[in-house]
Amino acid sequence: MLCVLCGVCAGLFLPLLGQPETAHAAARGIIENRLGQASPDPATDAIIAEMGGGLRARWTRIVVDWRLAQPQEPPAGYDDAYLANLDAAISKLKAAGVRVILTALWVPKWASDRSLWSSPPPSFENGYQPFYAPDPDHVTDFGKLGGELAKRFAKYGVLYECWNEPNLYAYLYPQTRAGAPDFGLRTYLDMLKSFSRGIKAVQPKATVIAGANTPYGGNNALSTSPQRFAAYLKQHGGAKYFDAYSHHPYQVGGSKNLAPDKPPYNTRNSVTLYNLQQLLRVFPTKPFYLTEYGYCTRDTINGFIGVSEVRQASYLRKAYAMVARHRQVKALLWFLVKDSGPYDSPWGFFSGLSKYDGSRKLAWFAFAGGNRLSLIAPKTVRRAKQFSLTGKLSNRDGPVAGKNLLLLVRSASQTAWKTVAKTSTRSDGTYSFGRLSQQATRSYCVKWLAVTQSVTRKVLTP
Repeated sequence: MLCVLCGVCAGLFLPLLGQPETAHAAARGIIENRLGQASPDPATDAIIAEMGGGLRARWTRIVVDWRLAQPQEPPAGYDDAYLANLDAAISKLKAAGVRVILTALWVPKWASDRSLWSSPPPSFENGYQPFYAPDPDHVTDFGKLGGELAKRFAKYGVLYECWNEPNLYAYLYPQTRAGAPDFGLRTYLDMLKSFSRGIKAVQPKATVIAGANTPYGGNNALSTSPQRFAAYLKQHGGAKYFDAYSHHPYQVGGSKNLAPDKPPYNTRNSVTLYNLQQLLRVFPTKPFYLTEYGYCTRDTINGFIGVSEVRQASYLRKAYAMVARHRQVKALLWFLVKDSGPYDSPWGFFSGLSKYDGSRKLAWFAFAGGNRLSLIAPKTVRRAKQFSLTGKLSNRDGPVAGKNLLLLVRSASQTAWKTVAKTSTRSDGTYSFGRLSQQATRSYCVKWLAVTQSVTRKVLTP
């Protein structure tokens, strides 16, 4: 297939070389929701092997469901079977070289503030929901949960994250109440204090993480902006109760603002990778962990806009290049390893590096790294004489078959590359571009779009 490099594709040819010498490479992490479930997943060992092996991830995040960990009101104890399942997964992750952030989440029915049940958010009926704020009398029990986690998991060097997206009603409701505009903020700060005290009483040097905000908030009953959330914690002495801060810098703002380096439509109420500095300045001495991030390759029912697999891989590369500019950022965790459902599922989430059937997207290879694309070319050819360019695509696992490659060319007087041919790698990873000819000296390069590229080879024609 012959084509000319269009403007859209040109924007996706990101630099594929290493980071600048001054850059700080944040560790790569990845999340897989199949870990930490109520009962062991048969695929756990394979999942962990892929995370720590093929993908070479160094961090992950596991949700500890308070409802499952402590299904009955105290003085009833904790569910040992559920916590033992977590222990087994964390132990295997540590052996695979993957560090774990434990995120405590969801309010059990017995700990819920029942006064909230008759004022549900839109589309919900009256009654208990796990995102209702805890009863003030049970906030201390949340702290005791933190202590229990420290007792069981301190030996693995885990970090402890206080809640998930507490600035969003779907995880902590309500954000505001009549006469209490800071209801959600105050509730979270109380929870954080209790959680931190419970952990530190058992493990004084533990790392407690606060924040974990969604990137946008309207400062109403349904959501709070990340800027206001962080400012409230700082102004009310919350910084003494956490050692690191986390955020979920997903891009927001519709299809025109999807790239990581594009501004969100509302920079006053949003924090994405584009303006992450707004949060870093609030807590300049705290390490940051970006504990969720990703791009879906299909639209989702909850509003995520799908992009092509090429763009997903390109945006992944760009995101890690952007966080490398910030020494405060210690890790960026991609969400997810594998799509949570097939593309025809209305409730699927499609930010996985692999599809639901296990087939790898381009982003899988971009995340894993270790890709090598060779290019063999003659040093000299006569004018108008046909010649071939050959090479091989491989990664740490060996040859990579069935991948589309582009051949780019430019003359000695040109600075821009032009795509002139396309081919696919064979079963052994090799490829060939044949029947080429030239009238004058040209340079050639082969690219696996959004993942890697070959060196440039100059073919002389005297």
